[in-house]
Amino acid sequence: MNTKTKAEELLEIAEKQAGTEAMQMLTDKHLDNLLVLREQLSINDIDLVSSSIANNKRIDHAVKEQIVSLHSKMAALIQEVANRIETEKYLSAEAAIDGMRLSMAQREKVTSLVAADKKLHVSCQSLKVAVEVFCELNKQIVSRLENDGQMNPGEERKLVLGNALLVYELTDFSIRFIESFKLQGIQEIEGIHKDMQRTISSLREEQKALRKQADSTEIEAFLRDQVQKDIQHREESITVLEQEWESYMTTVRGLEGEIGYVSKKLPSLRLIRDNAKAQINTLAAVAVLQIVQSNIRAIEGAVLQLEQLQLASLSADRVKRLLGI
Repeated sequence: MNTKTKAEELLEIAEKQAGTEAMQMLTDKHLDNLLVLREQLSINDIDLVSSSIANNKRIDHAVKEQIVSLHSKMAALIQEVANRIETEKYLSAEAAIDGMRLSMAQREKVTSLVAADKKLHVSCQSLKVAVEVFCELNKQIVSRLENDGQMNPGEERKLVLGNALLVYELTDFSIRFIESFKLQGIQEIEGIHKDMQRTISSLREEQKALRKQADSTEIEAFLRDQVQKDIQHREESITVLEQEWESYMTTVRGLEGEIGYVSKKLPSLRLIRDNAKAQINTLAAVAVLQIVQSNIRAIEGAVLQLEQLQLASLSADRVKRLLGI
């Protein structure tokens, strides 16, 4: 179910568009550096991929660092976009929480829960951004290859080589990103949940003991009835608290299954990456175009799947319900 507001949807679209444009600038600059290096140094085209350049001792250290750092720059950009999207969503809730009159202990619990939930959201969002930007950049490569016009053979070969290298780097980055991806924040949320389970258990024991005390024959009937009603109301509140946590944790744990779907794309992506690498030595525009189109088909299912990740950001009201404040 889509839980985002229209404003949140527009914000997410705008941030992802900006992220895609920044990623394109980053990869285009990387490609320019590779083509300059190719003209300055006797190097096989297949050795222009960043993983090979890292081990090439003939390349100047500063030049090598600039090229090899591509993946870390891409990861930092994706993280920045994900942070911006999720930080904006939490502003209203964080402002409302700041305005609450809470004890020091309550504020610590609230701060811990919101921080963990936000960390989880940023984590999910980073995977969504990575996959969607990957798919969009591949579509742009298709467009360039299909609309290259009437180029001379030398320029056409350079275009095809550049895009083959770009396909390899984008796919290699996505594989590494997905392989190393872990949902952040779940461990902290699980810890808070366990604390709340202990609290709920303690509260129930307290009501049980109080009910036994009220049932004594030495207690007057009118007082017994009043206390029994108070106990019932508190037990209902405890049940609501427990149900709220069950609902929240079901949603959180369900994310792991959704994320697991993306990992199933890894064998296809590895094949596409290795096919692109092999193609660099035997360049043909049609073959490169087919590789890129395969790339898009292989990952589009993951894009659709990740669009279902609609974990609602914690509101101030839900934080209060979860913590029984």
